[in-house]
Amino acid sequence: MRERIRALWRKKAVRRGLLAAVVALVCLGLLWGVVRAIPGAPIDTTLTGRVPVVIDSDGGLDDLTALLLARQVDRLEVRGLTASYGAVSLPQAGRNLLAAAEWMGEDWPVALGAKSALDGSLPAGIRTLGENGLYGTVLPPTARQTDPRAASDFLYDLAVEEGGQLQVICLGPATNLARAIEEHPDLPGLLAGVTLGSTRTPIPKVEVERLKGESEEAWRKRWEEAQLKHEQEEVGAHPDLLWEADGAALEAVVESGIPLTVVPVSALEGMEAGKKDRWDTLTPLLEDTGKAAPLYAGAREYLNEEYRKGSPSIAMDFSAVAVLAALVDESAFTVEEGGIAWARYGPVVNPGGEGIRCRVASELEMVTDEDYKWAKVTEGTEGTKAMETQRIPIPKLFLVMEKAFRHW
Repeated sequence: MRERIRALWRKKAVRRGLLAAVVALVCLGLLWGVVRAIPGAPIDTTLTGRVPVVIDSDGGLDDLTALLLARQVDRLEVRGLTASYGAVSLPQAGRNLLAAAEWMGEDWPVALGAKSALDGSLPAGIRTLGENGLYGTVLPPTARQTDPRAASDFLYDLAVEEGGQLQVICLGPATNLARAIEEHPDLPGLLAGVTLGSTRTPIPKVEVERLKGESEEAWRKRWEEAQLKHEQEEVGAHPDLLWEADGAALEAVVESGIPLTVVPVSALEGMEAGKKDRWDTLTPLLEDTGKAAPLYAGAREYLNEEYRKGSPSIAMDFSAVAVLAALVDESAFTVEEGGIAWARYGPVVNPGGEGIRCRVASELEMVTDEDYKWAKVTEGTEGTKAMETQRIPIPKLFLVMEKAFRHW
């Protein structure tokens, strides 16, 4: 009798063990599902409530990096993407955005917009980072299709739906938004704001000494020629890509009355990660990109090959991240009120000055980090040379990008 009771208890114990194991596996599966569903640790933000946004993009690699961050910003709700020409053609931009959304596990709708500027032209020297704008990186194909609406209608419908709360971030040319304003004149009153990377601080006046016996007319002519040459050199060295892509569209957006936040060219240029001699901010930035590594594989291979071939420097542009951050994290910048005016070389912004009112993310917040260092050659004793290791000042946003890479 006792043996039968012991056997019965043994069977029950086995069943309980099996049941516990099954429950554990189920819980583990559920937990794994939850973990997979979480896009990552939230990126720090100064947003205080839900902010719906449409992101306009030309499908380039820096834009996809901004999207990678956007999905991790607490309180930011990406309602959709609008595609534009720019880094690549419009069809390729659409394919890049659809594939990126699928790869990132997001159900963002994508609407196609402008294939050229308002006047039908394409910007001279269009940036082509490989045939697909991603240095040859190929994202997994997707069967998803673009939204049937044109970008202008897609944007307008969302603005109406959000009842005046919708924000727009322009990472590509301003053409899609300008067309939406033209086709829907009430749109400016339905948008909470637009954030874009454009404008420059006024180019300083040159000094031209008046020659002895020279008439004022002749002197002014020489000064005007010198000033024009100076402006052309500055614009060539520090281009405003949105202005060059479609100046008429940018002007229409600026003049529309929509509340504006601008990141000027000087701040955008600070978002370049590069490598030259012992100065290297590119390698530590992309050293551990985690699950995002496939997105940057093509760029790393291409740039490293260029460096091996003897290129004196290599660099990657991440300016789109700064444009996103101007909306979601004011701590990444010095932010002040300003005014936009028009010069012959495009829009200029005067922080604290006159013009069309706007918020200006005028300067990047710079920090130092243990991983970003360079070896500086210094003069030692008795004419000898020594190597001194110093930290490299980097934008705070580089560390934010690293966090986004780690917390897919």
